[in-house]
Amino acid sequence: MKDFLEGLIQNKNRESDILEYKKRDFTDGKFNSLNQELANKLLKVICSFANSNGGKIVLGIEEDEKHNPKGFCDVGVSREQFEMWEQSFRSKIATQTMPVLYGIQVYHEIIDEKNIILIVVPRSAIKPHAFHTGSRDEFYIRNGNQSLLMRYNDLKNSFQALEYTQRKIHEFRDQRISFILNGDLDASLPTDTSLVIHVVPEWSLDEANFLDLRKCRNNQDFINISPSTLGSPIFNSDGLLNVHDNGNRSYSSYVQIFTNGSIEAVEVRLMNDYRDRTICNWHKIEKDVVQRIFSYCKGLSKLGVTPTFHISISLLNTKGKKAIIDSFGDTSSNLKINIVKTPFVKWSDDSSFPEAMFPILTTLAHTFGLSKSSFYDKQLHPIADKFKFLEEGFSRDTSTGSH
Repeated sequence: MKDFLEGLIQNKNRESDILEYKKRDFTDGKFNSLNQELANKLLKVICSFANSNGGKIVLGIEEDEKHNPKGFCDVGVSREQFEMWEQSFRSKIATQTMPVLYGIQVYHEIIDEKNIILIVVPRSAIKPHAFHTGSRDEFYIRNGNQSLLMRYNDLKNSFQALEYTQRKIHEFRDQRISFILNGDLDASLPTDTSLVIHVVPEWSLDEANFLDLRKCRNNQDFINISPSTLGSPIFNSDGLLNVHDNGNRSYSSYVQIFTNGSIEAVEVRLMNDYRDRTICNWHKIEKDVVQRIFSYCKGLSKLGVTPTFHISISLLNTKGKKAIIDSFGDTSSNLKINIVKTPFVKWSDDSSFPEAMFPILTTLAHTFGLSKSSFYDKQLHPIADKFKFLEEGFSRDTSTGSH
């Protein structure tokens, strides 16, 4: 990142449709020390980038009279203060953008003893995003080096694109469910009960993005649901398939990583092989599933995929099946429907994973006659020990293994 920032000065890169400079001074390292007008100007640029092609904002570069970058200026945020600054910045984003902008990355760098902040705004797949001024919502788009109010046709086209994107995500899940139930992958899948995870990054909705699957092979972030092993990696027309064969069935579980970064994980063994017409202990499955979802998202983020994900779980061929629902071996009632699909939830690494997972886990718990998921207490608050794996956090390959 230091090379990138220094290159802006050396090459005299002017502001553009994907680049903006701001000279800012944050008193005592606090984002909220900015007056409302300056904070609003920054959010306006951020929304305009998200509504266009994405972009980078450098806080700590001043320009000359010809608008060329002439040098760095300290923003007043030390490395020790940066975490506090970032929290306030993200709080501002959460309260003044609609829908909330996720996936924004912020970085701190020190150059020539000056503190610099880089804000990276991805192109949003669910634009348009409005910026709330305090009295009204405004929509901005990037045009050259300016952030301009969107016109009627701009808004109309963006809302049509949003509807198309949402439909595309649901169609992907439904097409894959049909693929499984038709036996296109394995002849046993049309009759076996299976649990299917779909993780669709917003990054994958841009057809120009393509994941380097060589970095996914033998990658422990993409292990099967159960057992937690990689299985046998096979490259196919969709991407990379990690298959586990337990001897009884050739596809007891698998993880399909698509070239666009989407993931499909299927568990069959625990859904069928415990006892006739009985699913294995649901709380054990639930635990494996939640941890795998986080692992998949983390793995994609490490490979440079913008960490904003749409997640759902489906249960297939469930009619007449029941599940073990407690440590005493009690079972649920027989399920009356054959296919269960949870709602898609959206999660980004700058939002709460337990909160995002709540609708999915609650839907599945209700399916088996339970009042709540085992991951939440009686007041429906996340149980900290259950989500302890979140302490691993995210790390990113900023050089990116994707295109």
